[in-house]
Amino acid sequence: MAKYTGNKTRLHLPTSPSPTGGGRSGSSFHMPAVVSGIASWFDTLFMRFRYVKPLIFGLIGGMLIAFVVILVSDFYKVKEIASFTPQVTTKIYDKNGLMVSELFRQKREVVRFES
Repeated sequence: MAKYTGNKTRLHLPTSPSPTGGGRSGSSFHMPAVVSGIASWFDTLFMRFRYVKPLIFGLIGGMLIAFVVILVSDFYKVKEIASFTPQVTTKIYDKNGLMVSELFRQKREVVRFES
């Protein structure tokens, strides 16, 4: 098992007894260069990307906050559309009920939606 020595840049792996030495005390097993290189590469990788986790959480949190802000602002826009009352034409009728004139800036007629 790896042992942390307090130094933030290196991870020291324990040495094991020599497989050919019969477990004699004083003999130590040296890691092959490939294993040592892989261990060094993982150590460097860990140190290089140690701030990735907070970065990922920050990005996810920022996207969540942006989603909520957009959702709330769109909610108010939809609420305004639901309470929309268009300007309609003013119709002037005579005493017999005949239309004399229409006054308008935009000629809009409200039509009910039938499904």
